Amino acid sequence: VKQNKPNAYNIYNTEERCNIINSIKIDDEVIVYNSVYEDIQNIEFDIFIKGPDQSHEGFKKAIEWCKQHHKEIVTLPRTEDISTSELVVKIKNIFTN
Repeated sequence: VKQNKPNAYNIYNTEERCNIINSIKIDDEVIVYNSVYEDIQNIEFDIFIKGPDQSHEGFKKAIEWCKQHHKEIVTLPRTEDISTSELVVKIKNIFTN
């Protein structure tokens, strides 16, 4: 990236970006939910991906539904040492400077 865009700010280095891409399974569509338990019952999917902090009652019921319907459940870990709040500030600074 630096070779072609010397002033670019990279959040991840090349090795980290490669690891992220290598860890991605194939996805057809990302779906934003309103009520996770109700919504997943009306969506055709194979893999249910969630974050480690998504553990409220709706997610518990959704996970149980996925198990009963033989859906793969993947919990994506938090990115170590990355604060969402700090990231938002950094990105805003990139576009305002």
